[in-house]
Amino acid sequence: MHKQQLRLDADQVISDFPAQEIIASGPGQTTVVDDDEIVQHLISQGLRPGAAEELTATFNRIRRLARYYHGRRWEDVGEHEARTFLVIPLLLALG
Repeated sequence: MHKQQLRLDADQVISDFPAQEIIASGPGQTTVVDDDEIVQHLISQGLRPGAAEELTATFNRIRRLARYYHGRRWEDVGEHEARTFLVIPLLLALG
């Protein structure tokens, strides 16, 4: 019964919202943004200055570790290491 309702709901969504043609243009132009610009923007958005500075320190730690891992064979670096040492510090700094 429940599956039937889900199917009906899905069919309704498909009929109400026809497929759109997607034109993949690729990524746009990028510009280098330094840490100070990031910190200033975050502070202007309400982040505590101390927390913004902590984020900058985390960026530096992640960059240092990324350079270390970049020189290693991929077979020697586990996914859990990348998560633990590169991703988790960023998530912690972001709160």
